[in-house]
Amino acid sequence: MRNRLLLALVAIALAGAGLGLWNSTRTTEAQGGPPGYQLPPQAREVAPNVYFIGSTVVAGRVVDGYAYIHTRPTPQAGKPLGVGGKKGGGSADPSSCYSFTSGRRWNSPEDYIIHPDGVLTADLVNGAVSRWEGAAAIDDIFLAASTSNGPAGDINSMDNLNEVSFGPINDPGVIAVTYTWAYRGPPSVREILEWDMRIDSNLEWGWGITEPNDAFPRGGMNIDSIVTHELGHAAGMGHTDTSTLCQPATMYPYIDFGDASKAILDIGDTTGIAKLYN
Repeated sequence: MRNRLLLALVAIALAGAGLGLWNSTRTTEAQGGPPGYQLPPQAREVAPNVYFIGSTVVAGRVVDGYAYIHTRPTPQAGKPLGVGGKKGGGSADPSSCYSFTSGRRWNSPEDYIIHPDGVLTADLVNGAVSRWEGAAAIDDIFLAASTSNGPAGDINSMDNLNEVSFGPINDPGVIAVTYTWAYRGPPSVREILEWDMRIDSNLEWGWGITEPNDAFPRGGMNIDSIVTHELGHAAGMGHTDTSTLCQPATMYPYIDFGDASKAILDIGDTTGIAKLYN
């Protein structure tokens, strides 16, 4: 784990600069649940379902925050790739279906915390981690997992915790969101510092391909597909473009109910994560 004081300073600086990465609405706290979340007013969409949400300078280094949201298909699908992302291959090559957000990756793996809740289980999350690490052909993109039955920490700010949790999301149509914070700079110093994943507890969730559970409807939103996609962001992957060619990719920016296919990494996903970490 990195120096906690540095991360505390980053969080303070972000808050002091008015760059709160998300605004919270405390409507559910009275019922003992987590607050709902929504994009802050200053969030700027820089690629399909990718928002730049602010930056600050700490000890001479710039820390950028991005929010990656996962939604159902919309009439606006078809926007170009962005955020300084890059992709390989040609337009007719499905192995080209990947992007990076400025080449941000983990240089020092960190532990993460899973908050199990119904269909969200530690085995499911850890299975998705293994798929990404296997595709990258390295032992650890992430480090060790632990579980907590308590509420997740405040994902508004950097708190030196990487967490996966269920909770209400206030923005209409948003299925899940993953935040990443990372140093900006040349490739040798770009480094992810923290990630947090929130999955909308208000949706109807379906059981996944790795852990069937007949208590959940088959036609619901597939938890395996969503968690695998969001962990791609936590590892440093961006969204694919929105062409038909890229629709089979896990990192395609849109998903609909009943789609279990995104739990299995496609050729663009495996090509991208291997390039990022090798």
